[in-house]
Amino acid sequence: MNKTTKIIIGIIIVVIIIVGVWYGVSKKQTFSTKEKIKIGVILSLTGYAASYGDYAKKAIELAASEINKNGGINGRKLEVIFEDDHTQAQDAVSAFLKLVNVDKVDGIIGSLWDFTTQPLIPLAKDYKITLITPTNFRIKGSFETNEYSFTMLPSFEKVLKVVEIYLKKEGVKKLGVVRFASSFGEEIKNVLSKIMKNYNGTEVIDESYNEIGNNDFRTTILKLKEKGVDAVFIDMVDKDMENFLKRAKELDFKAKNNNPCCYFRFNFKS
Repeated sequence: MNKTTKIIIGIIIVVIIIVGVWYGVSKKQTFSTKEKIKIGVILSLTGYAASYGDYAKKAIELAASEINKNGGINGRKLEVIFEDDHTQAQDAVSAFLKLVNVDKVDGIIGSLWDFTTQPLIPLAKDYKITLITPTNFRIKGSFETNEYSFTMLPSFEKVLKVVEIYLKKEGVKKLGVVRFASSFGEEIKNVLSKIMKNYNGTEVIDESYNEIGNNDFRTTILKLKEKGVDAVFIDMVDKDMENFLKRAKELDFKAKNNNPCCYFRFNFKS
């Protein structure tokens, strides 16, 4: 991650912390300026998505340091408490409960992924604590927030529609989708299917996988190759992306005009 990206993420996190604190503590009584504001953070610090969690952790630490260096918020310094969800939904829940019941945090940032964040949304309402997920999209019917939970990103369908410009420009007739079996992955398939149907009346060739990390993808690639796809939209992280590209090369899988198969990779992980 370059310096510019870190700064941008740091700025975003500053906004998140300020908004979270406003919602989380505005109704409480006056505090001593010596009393710190506790912010809980749930990230994937281990597991297949650990590198992304590490980036986020460093950005949050940078943002908190800058805020504290400049006097905190209304004179109160920030204390950030990190918890690891190991890229697992059940561990994200355990982390949430620990931050609320043991650490008594004022608000929570996290988690990185839709499948680790979804179970936290109803918990935020039950415990009446602000939860902000900066890296997830709003997905109608499957990833929706409530009065205690917020996402910083817009409707996923609106964002993904920019792909349509590229599809038309490149004249893509057959589009493959390789995605994780989650609400986010399902929305990728649904939106791209709608785009392709409106664009040239075809359906996407959908291939999903159920576990993150170390997938072989041989069968998936052979199916895409047999179908003769022009381009592939990929929803992957870490080793999965590496394995897919390696296997594609081994199997001589190339898309339109003999170009590399992977035209698109769209997710927070990219």
